[in-house]
Amino acid sequence: MSVEPGTPATWEHSKREATRQALLEGGLQLVVKTGIPAMTVGTVSEAAGFTRGAFYYNFVDKSDFVSTLIGWYYQHLRVHAVEVWEELQSVLEGIDMDAPAPKRAQAALTPFLEAITGNERAVIAQEMRLYASRDEHCFEILQSAEFEWQHEIEEYFQRILDAVNAKCVGSLKDLTLLARTSYTVFEVYPEGYAEHYGEATNEVPNTLATLFELMIKEK
Repeated sequence: MSVEPGTPATWEHSKREATRQALLEGGLQLVVKTGIPAMTVGTVSEAAGFTRGAFYYNFVDKSDFVSTLIGWYYQHLRVHAVEVWEELQSVLEGIDMDAPAPKRAQAALTPFLEAITGNERAVIAQEMRLYASRDEHCFEILQSAEFEWQHEIEEYFQRILDAVNAKCVGSLKDLTLLARTSYTVFEVYPEGYAEHYGEATNEVPNTLATLFELMIKEK
C-alpha cells in the first residue's frame, strides 16, 4: 500500500533520516577531533545531541556506523566536487593561454587540488584508511568509494586540461595520484615533512611544477 505525503509514516521516516544525518555529521566531526579509534557509540550520540538509543535505532554497531559514514562522506565529496568545478570557471577564464602548457595546468589544477584536499579532508581520508585496514567490511566499502572518487578526479583533471588546451603525457591516473600525494604531503602536512626532511617552504609549487613539466604538454 502506498503512503501519501504528510502521513505519520512519512513524518517518522523524515525524522529518522534527520537523526541519521545528524549522527553522521557528528561522527565526521569526531573523526577530525579525536580519530575513529577513540570514537564510541556514546561520543557519537553526544556529538549529535542524541541518546545511545537513537544511535542503535539507526545503526547496528560502530562498524556499521563507520562503514555508512565512509559511503556518506564520499558522496559528500562528489557533490562538493561539482561545486568546486563551477567555482573554478572564473579561474579558467583568467588563465594566461600564452603561458607554457605546464604553467597553465598548474594555475588551474592547484586551486582544484586545494579545494578537494583541504586539511580536514586529508585527515578524514587518513583516519578512514587506517580504521579500514583493521575492519574488512569497512575496507571493502572504502576501496569501492575511493575507486569511484579517484575515477571522478581523473575526469575533472581531464576537463581542466582540455579547458587550458593541454594534455597528459602518460597515465592520467598516475598524474592525479602523484598530484594529490604531493599536495597532501607538502601543503597539508608541511610540519611533518619539515621535521623529517628539512624546510618545506615552497615545496608544493616546486614539486607540482616539476610534475607538470614532466607529464603535461601542449595539446
